[in-house]
Amino acid sequence: MGTCIVCGVDGSGGGWRAASVAAGLARTLRLPAVLVHVREDLGVSPVSGARGLCRAWRTRKRVQAIARERWFPAGVEFRQRAGDAAHELLLVAEQEGAELVVVASGGSGRGRAILVGGVASALMHRAPCPVVVVPRDGPPPADAELTRSVVCPIESREGDVRVLRFASDLASRLEAALHAVHGYEHNGDARPHVLERLTADALLRVAERERGMIVVGPPSAREARSLTGGRVALPVVADALSPVVVLPPRAALDPGSDHYRIPSHHP
Repeated sequence: MGTCIVCGVDGSGGGWRAASVAAGLARTLRLPAVLVHVREDLGVSPVSGARGLCRAWRTRKRVQAIARERWFPAGVEFRQRAGDAAHELLLVAEQEGAELVVVASGGSGRGRAILVGGVASALMHRAPCPVVVVPRDGPPPADAELTRSVVCPIESREGDVRVLRFASDLASRLEAALHAVHGYEHNGDARPHVLERLTADALLRVAERERGMIVVGPPSAREARSLTGGRVALPVVADALSPVVVLPPRAALDPGSDHYRIPSHHP
């Protein structure tokens, strides 16, 4: 199994909510955590000398306060980096063999891409392990909600098996109920006895009712209607009220992986 949970923190409300979810997962999964603060000041002369040391000290104190207030397990580590936030988080995830990377969604805006945010979007495509995207607005879920249920989509597509296998393993480790959701477009020829909604809408409705985590596959431009490998993942991440776990294309799940490992005997 992977060695830790990596969480990006930036001092904003969204960063604090991401830290709350990361702390809850670290406690439940009994994993150490690494908190990463990235100073995005590319193109600006670095602050040197006493001012630089003072700035670094204040940042460390702020992140240490987050660790205490969010009840991270003992031994939580801190990394301070400078540069592009997504790139630096990816480097830490690779170096630490992270099992999960936790980040907040984007800021306010009208477009769904803005709501998801550039850092979360980059990690959803490139991370070596599953990425937990935490809604920036609203209170963070309590531990009981994180472990209540895991909701994932079924679309009869190639990526279904991989997503469901991961969702099943995560639900087992969290001791949570697993809910597989299938939606469809009603053509008028049959009377529906299941949710008459697209899978994305059905998934969000079930997740809101069950108050659990959502698991989806990676976003891709090739299958516009697919949730397990398409653009529908974007509205799910943008509109969800609960954390969404995204399985990036290159996330390794095999028993020999240095990151998230699903046991070979797993059904």
